[in-house]
Amino acid sequence: MADLLNEIKEDIRHDRRVQLVPRLMKYGVIGLVIVLVIVGGVKWFRHTQQTNAEDSLANLQTTLETIEEDKADETALNKLDNLYKTGKGGARYLAGLKRAGLLASQNKVTDAIQLYHDIAEQRSTPEEFRDLARLMEVFFTIQSNPDADSNTLQTHLKALSANGRPWRYNAMELQASYTLDHLKNQEEAIRIFREITEDQSAPSNIRRRAFIALDRLDANPVDTNQ
Repeated sequence: MADLLNEIKEDIRHDRRVQLVPRLMKYGVIGLVIVLVIVGGVKWFRHTQQTNAEDSLANLQTTLETIEEDKADETALNKLDNLYKTGKGGARYLAGLKRAGLLASQNKVTDAIQLYHDIAEQRSTPEEFRDLARLMEVFFTIQSNPDADSNTLQTHLKALSANGRPWRYNAMELQASYTLDHLKNQEEAIRIFREITEDQSAPSNIRRRAFIALDRLDANPVDTNQ
């Protein structure tokens, strides 16, 4: 723990020039779709879905190989849309998540939010993808609509951060940042960040950001190994 704290303090010294806390949401959420879902998800579903989904997976992989993140055109978006609407198994949800991510990257945030919402609302969506879609929906709603209903957002975040949920710690991080930046409740934000730092099962990168947030808020984290 001492080594981790020393490393964090060193990072803080180099990062004083930026406002760290408002950037936590972007660090913690952006990239989940591409890194964790598209790369790992295709492999995971290849082993877990029935054979009749193989064609959809093959089509998805072929489509993904032709897409450059910064040059995705309408053809690519249409292919992903078709896979989402007609594909089978996990491939269709992967295609939907990928399409939503591309829409967001092209500043078509309203369309992205709607697609994330659609994926999250379907009972047939596997929990990992359903919760991720909801998390991304909440994230982009917070980023794009300061007047969004806070009760609805908090309800979603509370559910996503419950014990056993697949994206629990990402949701807790987003919840803490939203509580601090939008609800202006520093005490509650500190409580959530501290809960993350004290949870040994939390991913190290998320704990790391929580330590940094607490330092910026002058709320020293508790060393649970003492």
